[in-house]
Amino acid sequence: MSLINQMLLELDQRHPEQGQTLSTPGPRLVATAPLPGSRRPSRPTLLNLAIVAGLLAAGYGARDHILELIDGLSQQRPLSSSTPPVAVTARPPTLAARSVADPQPAIAAVVTETPLAEKPAENVLAMNPIAAGLGAAASTQSSAGEQPIMESPPHRQPPAVNNTVHSAKTHNEPVIIVRHTPTPRELAEQHYQTALQLLDQERPTEAEIKLRQALLSMPEHHLARHQLATLLINQQQLQMAQEILSDGMAIAPENTSYCQLLARVLMERNQIANAVLILEKNLHYAPRNADYLALLATAYQRNSQHKEAIQAYAKALYKKPLEGKWWLGKAISLEATKNWGNALRAYDSALANGLEQNLSSYATQRKALVETKLTEKPD
Repeated sequence: MSLINQMLLELDQRHPEQGQTLSTPGPRLVATAPLPGSRRPSRPTLLNLAIVAGLLAAGYGARDHILELIDGLSQQRPLSSSTPPVAVTARPPTLAARSVADPQPAIAAVVTETPLAEKPAENVLAMNPIAAGLGAAASTQSSAGEQPIMESPPHRQPPAVNNTVHSAKTHNEPVIIVRHTPTPRELAEQHYQTALQLLDQERPTEAEIKLRQALLSMPEHHLARHQLATLLINQQQLQMAQEILSDGMAIAPENTSYCQLLARVLMERNQIANAVLILEKNLHYAPRNADYLALLATAYQRNSQHKEAIQAYAKALYKKPLEGKWWLGKAISLEATKNWGNALRAYDSALANGLEQNLSSYATQRKALVETKLTEKPD
């Protein structure tokens, strides 16, 4: 069904009271027969028909708006009382309608639908500025559910990318090389770790050099100093070891390991009094250190201070009662003071808590001697 015929059919359905006859779908021929007292269509009427045709060509989406416009035009044109309603009937599109009562020829207008591809809407709207305005209004009032077609923004070309690679002018710019300078602590630690590896490989001479380098970088590296002193003592370089340990005590007097190792070096060099003096001077740093107290007791014993040795051994054994060597040392000091009964019990404790073979033999001999002293009759 063409667009014009469909629209006229809808007009007929809207105004049945005016005597318009509904027609079947198909091609329509609109004919107006001149009746007595009627007049021919004026130029505005033809102009309105042209506008309607232009709007139809502009788009089917403005159909409702066009129907309302035709409806308004039909209501505005007055009908005379003498003019009877004109019946609209379907005729073949090739025949012209003519009234039987009027000999004058009727004006027939055959309206056919033109495809949009053959007759663009822009050309129809351009024929009449009024039609162009109505077409713009109809496009804004589209039917429900249809969105207006928005013009896409002009395409913008992306900015050109400069692919030129600029070479670095390194020959004109100074090359800055940032090098990490290790701190003295880091250097000392490196030398110390290297020395430990050399000791594992039984390379003591090279290890000694690395340990000395560690102390040169950081004199407060106590592990390196203690390791170097131990290495020198094992090599019987007691004088060098004593110097290393004395420097360590001057740096950190609270480090009791320096004091104990230095006291052993002094006793090894037969400087017993100096060993006792150093141990007594630093005793306040280790008042409850069992090993420190046992070393002090040994120094007292070797310096013939047996009473002090017995007291120091007693304090150490209170902390570690299963140390056989300390029981042996206490038994020797008790025997020196002729305290035979306590000496015998001390020897028994020493033998009961495990001793090395040579110490065990010595303790057995001394125990037998003490037993004989107990069986002797006093003079």
